[in-house]
Amino acid sequence: MQRQNRTSKKLRNNRKQDDFFSGIFGILFFLMLAVFPAAGYAGQTTLNWSPPTTNEDGTPITDLSGYKIYYGIATQNYTKTINAGNVTSYTVPSLTDGTTYYFAVTALNSLSKESTLSNEISRTMPLPVQQYALNVNKGGTGTGTITSSPAGINCGSDCSEAYTGGTVVTLTASTDGSSVFSGWSGGCTGTSSCVVTMNSVNTITATFTLKNYTITSFAGAGGSISPSGTVTVNQGAGQAFAITPNANYRISDVLVDGLSVGASATYSFSNVITNHTIKASFELLYPDITVTPASYYLGDVIVNADPVIMIFMVFNAGTGNLTVSTNMISDLKTAEFVLWDDNCSGKTVIPGDKCTVGIKFSPKSSGLKSASLVIPSNDPDTPTVYIPLEGNGVAALDAVSIHLPRTGQLLSYIPGDDGNVQAGVSWPEPRFTENGDGTVTDNLTGLMWLKDGACLGKKNWAGALNATGVFNAAPAQYNCKGYSAAYTDWRMPNIRELESLINYGVANSSAWLNISGFTNVISAYYWTGTTYPTSTQSQVVNLYSGAEAMIAKTKSNYLLPVRATSIGSPYEVPESGQAVSYAPGDDGEEKAGVAWPEPRVADNGDGTVTDNLTGLMWLKDGACLGKRNWAGALNAISGFNAASVTYHCNGYGAAYSDWRMPNIRELESLLHYGVADSSLWLNSFWFSNINSTYYWTSTGSRDLVWSVNMQNAVVASLRKTKTYNVVAVRDAQ
Repeated sequence: MQRQNRTSKKLRNNRKQDDFFSGIFGILFFLMLAVFPAAGYAGQTTLNWSPPTTNEDGTPITDLSGYKIYYGIATQNYTKTINAGNVTSYTVPSLTDGTTYYFAVTALNSLSKESTLSNEISRTMPLPVQQYALNVNKGGTGTGTITSSPAGINCGSDCSEAYTGGTVVTLTASTDGSSVFSGWSGGCTGTSSCVVTMNSVNTITATFTLKNYTITSFAGAGGSISPSGTVTVNQGAGQAFAITPNANYRISDVLVDGLSVGASATYSFSNVITNHTIKASFELLYPDITVTPASYYLGDVIVNADPVIMIFMVFNAGTGNLTVSTNMISDLKTAEFVLWDDNCSGKTVIPGDKCTVGIKFSPKSSGLKSASLVIPSNDPDTPTVYIPLEGNGVAALDAVSIHLPRTGQLLSYIPGDDGNVQAGVSWPEPRFTENGDGTVTDNLTGLMWLKDGACLGKKNWAGALNATGVFNAAPAQYNCKGYSAAYTDWRMPNIRELESLINYGVANSSAWLNISGFTNVISAYYWTGTTYPTSTQSQVVNLYSGAEAMIAKTKSNYLLPVRATSIGSPYEVPESGQAVSYAPGDDGEEKAGVAWPEPRVADNGDGTVTDNLTGLMWLKDGACLGKRNWAGALNAISGFNAASVTYHCNGYGAAYSDWRMPNIRELESLLHYGVADSSLWLNSFWFSNINSTYYWTSTGSRDLVWSVNMQNAVVASLRKTKTYNVVAVRDAQ
């Protein structure tokens, strides 16, 4: 008020000193003053006013020359002035944020005389708006884009943006077809949208992972493929495989996703965008035979050309001269030896010589004939089978059959079920022999088992493997009932060995085992040495129910050690198929059991395939009989026997009428425990249309039936009212 009074008094005094000015500006007039913030600039404000047009005495203003701005931080107390010039808008600079200013304006005439002050206005300068940076990083092997709402970030290209404090920003991650979004880190977690309130600088990382696929490789007998097993490949990447035959073998074919690419020593996948399989097959050039006093049966040859030459090689003959001779049947009209190098003379092999010899023969009459070649010696009971592959001969050997045993089911609930058909080798009586030293021998398989089913305790998988090793070295550390033997070759059984103990004709196999020679067999899951290809899970068998599943190796289960014996048995347990070892002593290292023949299967060219391991013949099309409940599946097989043309089974041209539903052991024999997906393996080179789901067996009770998942090898007892697939089997001979 004092400032205004002083200013007003000064203006009045000036007017008294100048009659001209007092005549024009002699009384107070008001300017209309307004204030606006200066756009885009902090610490400034813009004043706007309307110019006066008349003096207080009513005369027009003719000598207006400009304006003067007064302002300060208290009302009517103006500490600063600005000569604005002859304008009606002026931006006042250098104002302090958060401070209230008061403004007034005077008019000046040409003699620089001022009018009275205009009306006063005030403005509080706003505090500056605080902004914070949001920074987005991208990590991982894949690619993707992060966008924001409100807009600003498109990362992509723009991965950093400043936002006003308090702004809620939502980040969204999106991928192309090559990657998956794995999650946030920094200020967010999970895979949903990331919501950030901008009250500070934030850095968020989005991780993208390149999609990957598996390539599963197989190698038949006689060679190897590298890398072997299951290989993980990133999307769009490639993977090369090397196929190497063993000595005296050559590559016969390479199948990629079931299709032949020829006998190539290498194959490369490029731009991988799906799962694949690759299978290498090998054929024998010449067999390696170390001749000792024994009779070597070198195989039957189907004669389909004239002449036929069967080639074989003899290595390192034993002491004394050994004469190679023939035992030809009457259908041969000629037979002679052919020497293939200079190391052999006549028909006699000198000890230590390495020579290649052969026999050339012609059939007496047209049609398929056979002949055998024998190296005679003192012991006729030691045969070595040779499958000739050179020349025009075609191998015609009996199937290598393991003669699957019966399941144990004796009751029949419907014609065509397991109890009715009773397929397989009969069990010996007694089934088990107690050896009096804490061990039990299975007279069906020839395997010897530790009698006490619980003394090694309940452990995780690695602990169970270790316990087996400790038991071999120091059995006294475990209190195993009646154990006094001194065997040091106990091992964890593989899946096929442990499954052989199940009696599918009783409700409780553990109770049956405990009255048949074992003791303390627990009604629970038991470990096997067979690993599911993920390496983190192992196959287990429930010795109560017979169910088979995969369980994480970190879980705790029981262990029943086994060892091989030299006794003969009606059923020799085959290998599981696992070739990769995940720990010393596991199935992949031991590879216990009968080796699979190569080729494993014969395609009969009539819509059927014969398994050379079991001698069983299967309907090749795994889906043509449909998906049905159990009774409907049995009826479908009966209908197929009566009128196969009513079913559309791929390539079926045979006329068999004795097809049946497989029992549990027969269907399980098709599983390959060395691959993650048995159905994919089966479809890759012998079956077609085997689905990755459960298939019925003929083994079961009144309401439940055992079923096998052909993808992951899970064996479960399911209700007959469920709907699953069925495949038909018959005895090949």
